[in-house]
Amino acid sequence: MAIVLLKQNFDTGTPQGRFALTIFAALAELEAETINERTMTGRVEKARQGGFNGAPVPFGYGYDGKAFTVNAHGATVTRIFADYLAGNAINKIADALNADGIPTATRARWHASTVSYILHNGFYAGLVQYDGQEVAGDHAALVARADYEAVQAKLHR
Repeated sequence: MAIVLLKQNFDTGTPQGRFALTIFAALAELEAETINERTMTGRVEKARQGGFNGAPVPFGYGYDGKAFTVNAHGATVTRIFADYLAGNAINKIADALNADGIPTATRARWHASTVSYILHNGFYAGLVQYDGQEVAGDHAALVARADYEAVQAKLHR
């Protein structure tokens, strides 16, 4: 199948037309990759500075486009960390949250994987983590840094 543009004298049925189409496609791919690279560089730099890089807003926080604020779910995050440090298993924490009727961000049931994700997230200790890097963020922490580090040590055991 050939594309013929009469006004521009462009015909993909000819070797010259197929060559031009290949060049146009390569230029479009280059532009898309350049945009992606610039976007990712911007996100990494924003995270490196402790700012918001466009990731989903963590459970327990709201974001108004300028700053993070702790919302009503912040107490649930604090409870999860406290329960884990008190010796409760991750799946038991999820079961207790479900039994108490505490909603998740999506109003689904709590699962061990959801609780584990929260426990691994340094954002709750005031950190910004991105691409293997961790820096102090400019948002309020829901748990003390020492508690977060104790949880990480316990998780890695």
